Amino acid sequence: MEKVMFGIVGTGVWCQNAHITNLKLLPDAQITAVHNRGEENLKKALSMIGGNPRVFKTSSEVYEQPDVDAVIVCLPPHLNRDIVISALRKGKHVFCEKPLSNTLEDCREIVKEAQRTRQVLQIGIQMPYSLLFGKVKEIIEGGDIGNPQMCWFRSFSAVGWAYRKGTWVTEPDLSGGVMNSWGVHPFCALNLLAGSKPKKVVGVGGVKVRKDTPENIDSAWIIITYENGVTACLEYCRFSPFGNEWQLGVIGDKGKVEALFESRIVKQYGIVDSTETRYILPPQTGGLYTPGGGDGCKQQLEAFIRCIKTGEKPKVDGNVALEATAVALATERSIKEDRPVEIEI
Repeated sequence: MEKVMFGIVGTGVWCQNAHITNLKLLPDAQITAVHNRGEENLKKALSMIGGNPRVFKTSSEVYEQPDVDAVIVCLPPHLNRDIVISALRKGKHVFCEKPLSNTLEDCREIVKEAQRTRQVLQIGIQMPYSLLFGKVKEIIEGGDIGNPQMCWFRSFSAVGWAYRKGTWVTEPDLSGGVMNSWGVHPFCALNLLAGSKPKKVVGVGGVKVRKDTPENIDSAWIIITYENGVTACLEYCRFSPFGNEWQLGVIGDKGKVEALFESRIVKQYGIVDSTETRYILPPQTGGLYTPGGGDGCKQQLEAFIRCIKTGEKPKVDGNVALEATAVALATERSIKEDRPVEIEI
């Protein structure tokens, strides 16, 4: 297989910026079939794609095409189950935008079908494909900080997309809540860094400032415990005046590692002498949020193509995405019910 032929279902702004733009940068990818319900986003997507991709009136026509190898599904999560499962049953590999679904039941059904069909299923949680996350994992796996004990993720910003009234993201029944529509990013990262299944979550937070969307949590402190004894914390605020800097870190029994995504810096410390080792990582192309492209958007598509060609397992497969959504939905319950919640996988 020289090129992977892609079909796209859903050509909204995120698909345009994160997927179409980056697929155009990859020599072994070609977009050959497209479906979108709205004309405006369809026209924008077609102008970006160029050439002559075929346009279909239904999603099923895209994954029924014999020359389509893989389908990108970029839809609201409550629509994912039937389309992803149908595409898998047609023998197509699927890249599904996060979150995998708004319910655990749907997530489980999707994962079950991917396992049955043995098609590649990768979910669009891009951070694990970034250089910074990779460097943090390398340091941990090399034993330089010992056994992880505590992990954290901080996101303080005033980002507005998760609080747009009149869209699926502000309807918890459709999104699973903001902890699912956005929170699967940090929860996926923390789960992978902890190296264990999440067990329980305690969340303290609510709606303090963005009261025009009262169902969408705008600030929280969230503690997760894992089966291996690791604890993790998400520090979350959506009315902070400072940028959109993502920070994550891990403290082990021999040292600490932390990463600053916007500045592309990874810092490592030892416990005994507290000596700092600093890594400034090179820019990555294809990024959306950070000046150096450190978010992994292009790299996750490169990895998806590699998995199709080699049979390699995606870093963020259906099970990884399921666990992130499980933490997210438990977090929503914990905050809104003001109690600890056991996490169901």
